[in-house]
Amino acid sequence: MRHNYIYILCFVLNSILYCQDTSPQSKQMEREILMTEDTDTEILAKGRKLLLLKINQDSIQKARELMDFLDTRFQQTRVMPFWKNERELLTLWLSQYDYLLETQNLEPIEDDGYRQKIVPPRDLLGQELQEKSKKDKTKLLAKIISSNQSAEEKQFLQLLVATWVVDKSNPKKGQDSLNTEADLFLSEFPKSKYVPYVRKYIRFVYIPSVWRYGYDFSLGYIGLSGNISNRFDDATTLGMGFDIFYKQFIFFPRMALGFGSSVKQPFSHPPGVTWNKGLSLSIMVPEITIGYLLIESDFIQMTPFAGVAAVLIAPPENERDIPGNNVKLNSNASLLYGVNIDLHLSRQSSSIFSFNEIGLWNIKVRLAMSNPSYTGTNAGFSGSCFYITVGFGGFFQPIHRDE
Repeated sequence: MRHNYIYILCFVLNSILYCQDTSPQSKQMEREILMTEDTDTEILAKGRKLLLLKINQDSIQKARELMDFLDTRFQQTRVMPFWKNERELLTLWLSQYDYLLETQNLEPIEDDGYRQKIVPPRDLLGQELQEKSKKDKTKLLAKIISSNQSAEEKQFLQLLVATWVVDKSNPKKGQDSLNTEADLFLSEFPKSKYVPYVRKYIRFVYIPSVWRYGYDFSLGYIGLSGNISNRFDDATTLGMGFDIFYKQFIFFPRMALGFGSSVKQPFSHPPGVTWNKGLSLSIMVPEITIGYLLIESDFIQMTPFAGVAAVLIAPPENERDIPGNNVKLNSNASLLYGVNIDLHLSRQSSSIFSFNEIGLWNIKVRLAMSNPSYTGTNAGFSGSCFYITVGFGGFFQPIHRDE
């Protein structure tokens, strides 16, 4: 058994010696590799690493010299030493404020600008600088305050610092805080040359549009009163409508179609045209009204409205070709008034970074009254028309950026 262990040990040692090629040719290759001059990317990687080290050591002057060297070294090459956000953070830490105070340096760069470049290595330089900025924010702000810049420039630089240390784990809270600082700058320096940049790239406030758009499908009841109720039965109605909001005003184009009505007693109208008892009828009520949003809360909105409507009473379209069914009764456009009550079911609000709209589902209860005047008729057709409908629908409200 001992001989077997010795054999195995010899086999392993032989394998190791075989893998380690110590021939003169191998040693020569190794020396050539070690003596090879560093490539551009290797120099850049080492330079970026050293630059971060100097900043962490607070050797600012040395860091400035190193950054200048890298910029000069790669100026005539395709190598890009720093990403844009890295350069901004570096110039901040190196107190090179003149670069940051020229807003054209802060403008976004088109992606095409990177296509022909050898980009910086993924060494987390930018991420580590940003983490350091969050941790040492007080130090950054103190350096700005003690600088020789004007009050306007100092506040703009402080605003830039805020954009780099914003809390990205809670975008809305972070943006709200940033908006507060941006509004403070805009109020103190309304004519500053930095105002366009602040409004375009820093202050993101989204507000609901003054326009809203809604729709609903409804089921309800159309009632007739007065003399006309002696001739026709009431009807069940299906309806569809749209709501177009502008601030507190609402435009309602709608259509209600009643079914289930019939002729109660036979009569002639116009002369020589007979309406037979039991004849099935539909009652169509198109309307255009305008309302004013009187009450609005998270749960309910109430809108009185008024406008015009017409009433058409006739057999259903698929029965009008039957002999004796070619009858109809039209009204002139007449005043329609009532109240619209919306009960909100749920609300979906857009987040600050999705830029869509605010929307909700609701139940719409609508009550309306009209006193139509029927064309070419007499007092035997006088009376009012009222309806109540209950619908289901929703509306959406675009949001837009506040300037």
